Formats: sequence, C-alpha cells, structure tokens
Amino acid sequence: GFVSLRFDISGLGDSEFGKDDTRSDSERGVGDVQDAMAIVEKTLGIARFVLIGFCSSVDPAHTLALAAERVAGVVYLEVYSFLMTGYFLRYPLRLLDTNRWARVLHGKFPKWFGSTEEPLPERETVFMRDYPTPTRFGQELRALVERGAKLLLIYVAGDSKYEYREQLFEFTGDADLARHVELEFWPDADHTFYLLDDRRRAVERVARFMRRNFGPSSASDERVATSEAHSVLAGGASDRRFSPEYLSDFKRWRAGELKKLVLGKEP
Repeated sequence: GFVSLRFDISGLGDSEFGKDDTRSDSERGVGDVQDAMAIVEKTLGIARFVLIGFCSSVDPAHTLALAAERVAGVVYLEVYSFLMTGYFLRYPLRLLDTNRWARVLHGKFPKWFGSTEEPLPERETVFMRDYPTPTRFGQELRALVERGAKLLLIYVAGDSKYEYREQLFEFTGDADLARHVELEFWPDADHTFYLLDDRRRAVERVARFMRRNFGPSSASDERVATSEAHSVLAGGASDRRFSPEYLSDFKRWRAGELKKLVLGKEP
C-alpha cells in the first residue's frame, strides 16, 4: 500500500488560520504542504511524494510539483479550465440533459425526492485564485512530464467550465500531452462529486493511477507517500487543522488519537 496523509490546507474546507498569519492563500497552501512532506520524511524516511489536490488545493500542489523534484506525481481533481470555441458550441446541449436537470432540482429541492438533506447553498466567492494562463499551464504540464512526473487530471462537466474531453489539449495548445498524461472526463459528475457513486469512482481511479505508476510492478521501487490537500472532497472535512503539534505527537496522530489529520494505508 501507500502511506497517505490527508489534511485541509489553512483557510480551505473547515481549516482556519491565525489572524496574525498575513501570508497570501497561495503562500499558506504551499507552506502547509511543505510542512506535511517534511513530517512524513522525518518520521517515516519517505522522500518521494504524490500530491493530490482538489479544486483550489490544486494550486499549491501544482506549484510544489514544479519546484520540487521529490514530487513524483500529481493528481489534479477539477483543475484549471479555460473556455474554447468547442465549449460554447456544446453548451446549449446542457439544456437537453435530463440528468443535469435532475441534479439541479435535487440540490435545490431535496425534499421533492424524499431526501432529508438541506438544499445546497448559493455559490459564494470566498477568495481569489492566481490562475496561470492556458499557455503557461500547458508549458508547466509539459515540464513535469519531461521531468518524469506522472500526472492524472480528472474533469467533470457538471457545474464547471469543462465540456468535452479534448478541451485540455485545445486550451494548452499541446495535443501531444494526450500521450503523456492520464485524463478523465466525466460529463455526468458534479464539481463536488456530490453523488456517492461519483466519489467512489474518483477514489478508485486515483487508486488505479497509484498502483500503475508507483505500485510493486512499476519501474520504481522507492517508497512513495501521497499527500492529499483538499477542501470539501468526498467524505467532507472535519475540524482538521495542520499545526506544529504533530511534530511532537506524531505517534498519537498515527494511532488515531488525534482527529485533526488522518494517516492511513491503501488496502
């Protein structure tokens, strides 16, 4: 299996940050992931990592992957997307998608469907992100590939700006990337992987990626850890917050006595 460390980046999900922390969202995110990698390396002797980012937590994962060669792979869940002509040509077809209408109605009026869940809140903008340009993102993916990093990108069509599988290669201007990255496009899934089946599908796809590229039968026999820094992916976040306490109490954390972080192994 793989040693796995999952946590909320400061300011994302349910994780807060101190009022005296004047760093930008990007600086905090990168710092949190660097601290997490340092703890795993110091405690377990693991020096190679696969970073898994969802939505906004993709930002520090991508930044660190470019800067640190010990990052052997990256999983991008709902990463950057940019509108192309093909998007606008296909967008009207959304109005004819009965599954999409069903998801919208279920989210807004759950009681109509016999659900006890609360209606989904209105979308809010809580922070700004520093998006790369389409060209720059393509060049950075190319740089990671040429360095030997393994990449998996998962896009969905529901509640997103991604409409067709080839959109990534069109907005990056690099069709050859299709031969070097693993790409999934799920037109029937929502941005937050709202349905349980979609969450399971995402977890299973990531597990396949890990086994194929870093399992016992892969070319590498070095130990690899995964660090998943997320906001509100499948299963939700609790009251987790990364702090220095884990440096002095890592054994209790691994034993499950601390609920703020989860460390486990893939079965």
